[in-house]
Parts: sequence; structure tokens; C-alpha cells
Amino acid sequence: MREQMRRQTGLTLLELVVSLLVMTILTSVAITSVSGIQEQARYEKTVRRLDEFKRAIVGDGDWSQGIRAYAFDMGTLPPNLRLLAMAPVTAEMRWSDAVTFIGPVSIHMGVGWRGPYLSTTASPDDPGALRDGFGGTGDCDGDGVPDCDTSLDTANYGWYYAPFDGVSLTVRSHGADALAGPAGICGGDNDYEEDCERKIVLNDWTIAPPFSVSVRFLSADADTNAHRLCLRIYHRKTDTDNNVNNNIAALSPVTSRSLDVVTGLTVSWNYDTPLPAGQNHLAVVECDGGITDSTVALYPPGKFPVAVDMRPGSVTPVIDW
Repeated sequence: MREQMRRQTGLTLLELVVSLLVMTILTSVAITSVSGIQEQARYEKTVRRLDEFKRAIVGDGDWSQGIRAYAFDMGTLPPNLRLLAMAPVTAEMRWSDAVTFIGPVSIHMGVGWRGPYLSTTASPDDPGALRDGFGGTGDCDGDGVPDCDTSLDTANYGWYYAPFDGVSLTVRSHGADALAGPAGICGGDNDYEEDCERKIVLNDWTIAPPFSVSVRFLSADADTNAHRLCLRIYHRKTDTDNNVNNNIAALSPVTSRSLDVVTGLTVSWNYDTPLPAGQNHLAVVECDGGITDSTVALYPPGKFPVAVDMRPGSVTPVIDW
């Protein structure tokens, strides 16, 4: 009897094999599930970082606290990602009081870097400070080799970065495989090897042409003569090296207007050149010498330029003058 009970309490070889097989399957499923969760977390971090970059460069469309972001302070887009987190080395790029003159009147406009525009818990000098969720390396030249950060360059932290070329600026992660692939899919069908990117286009940081700005005159002309007038828009100016020249550029309309000004008259001027968004200054000037003539005077004398928050992609309100 005791011998029979011993035989019944043991496991057969078949039962042992089946048990091991079940355990192997369950372990494999668990590993796959954990791996999928990790990849999803890396993907979400990458997308979150891309959104942070875009918000730092051109804002998020909420201008309740004033129009602030790199592009609106500098009048241009950044040449690299590092400038979003760390002040430029050259003093010429930092915030200063630019001055220009319209006849006897001066315009003071803040120009330059006044970040940081995004924060990082690590030092911006750390090559891993702003990497994507997949480790930060990528195939920057498309040769099939992950080489974006082999030099430990802190300019772009392993992201593929294509500065503004007149059409768009591109920031891209090459995903889990670190190789260039179809862009914009970004985790579709749980394929984390695809690329994730954000593009910044002209409409994100400028008022794109053609556009017009209207002025409503609050008082009549002191004389009965018609005056040839232009509406000048004064905006931040940077050179091709991204250095602020401590200067302001003036955008002139397509044509001047010959006007006999009366109270309440509303006049529009048309423009055919992109205008950097931000807090720009507007002034009606006498432009008898031509719309781009630098020797202009305010009309009428005694007026002062008006500061206006000009938002990208928006319609400019009527300006009281």
C-alpha cells in the first residue's frame, strides 16, 4: 500500500515537460509585455521632448502672458537645440535694447536671447541632457550607421536637426533602431523603429505674405494738402550668423498712399514680405522719397510708434493712430 501511494504522489516525465513548457510560455509573454511597455515609455518621452522643442521655439499659441519664445525674441529660428537651454556665448546674441530713429523719435525694442526656453535637470553641457527616449543616437547622414553623437557634440544631443532652409526647420528622432526611415509615422502600429519628427514652417513664426495692416486715424490733418504716407513695421533683425546687430529692421508696404486725412479714416497697406512675429512697432511716416527711403519722418509730427503683439498666422487688428 505504501509503495502504491509513493507512485501516485510523484510527477511523470510528461507532466514535468508540460509544466516547463507552460512556464516558458508565460515567461516569454511576460518579457514581451514588459519590453512593449518599455518601448511605449521611450516613445512617449520622445514625443514629449519633440513637443517641448517646438513650444520653446515658437510657443504653444497661448499668448496670454505676452508673445514669448525663441523665434519671437530673436526674430529668427535657432541654429541648434542647445540655444534653447543655454545662453549664447557671444554677447551680441543676448537680450539688449535695440534703438532706431524715425526723425527725432527713437524706438527702443528688446532684441536677443532671454531664455532658457526649456529646462533640463542635467547641465546643457551634458551630451545626454536632452536626448530622445531611445538613447539619442541616430543616422544623421543616412549611411546606415548611427553616428549623430559619436563626437559627443552637445549642439543637438543626438537628434537629427535641419535648421530653417526657407521652408521648414526639422527636429527628428530615428527611433529604436537609430536608423533613418520613413518620417512622421512615429510609433504607428507599435513600430518603434520608425522616425518621429516635428517641423516648424514659416506660418509658425511669421506673418506670411500677402497680408495687410489697417490704421484708423483718430484726428484730422492739420492742413488740407494730401500727404504721401506709408505704414512702416519695425521688427527685430538678426544677421545670417544669428547675431543680433543691436538694430531694428523696417518692413515697408508694397506701395505708398496719397491721403487727405480726416478723423475716423481707416486705411490699409499691403505687404509682400514675411514679417517675423513678436512685439513689433508700427508707425505712419511721410514717404515722399520712396517707400524704402531711410530719411522718413513721423506723420503727423509729435506721434510715437505703437507697440503691437503680432502673432504668427493671425490677422492684425486695426491700429488706432
